[in-house]
Amino acid sequence: MSSFYWNGKLLTPVEARRSIYAKLYCHEVVQTNSYQQLETLHQSGDLAIFDFDGYDYKELGMTPEDTIRNLDHSWGHGLVLSLLLQGIDPGKLGK
Repeated sequence: MSSFYWNGKLLTPVEARRSIYAKLYCHEVVQTNSYQQLETLHQSGDLAIFDFDGYDYKELGMTPEDTIRNLDHSWGHGLVLSLLLQGIDPGKLGK
């Protein structure tokens, strides 16, 4: 299994997804006008997110917690955005 060195610590892939990617990406993306537009579209029920490496985790019988732990599936921008829009904090998954 691969490891990631960040902030003086050696992290597992799950820890890296949570501690690096989720923390940094989510902090920045929610401050953008584009994210605010996505929120408006989501609240109106008129939003579908298509990502080149995305998948429908619910269709696969997965929970949000499963998505961060399952290293056979990507954990890209589209998935993280969909979690945020559902009110799920990706930075709290996988603990």
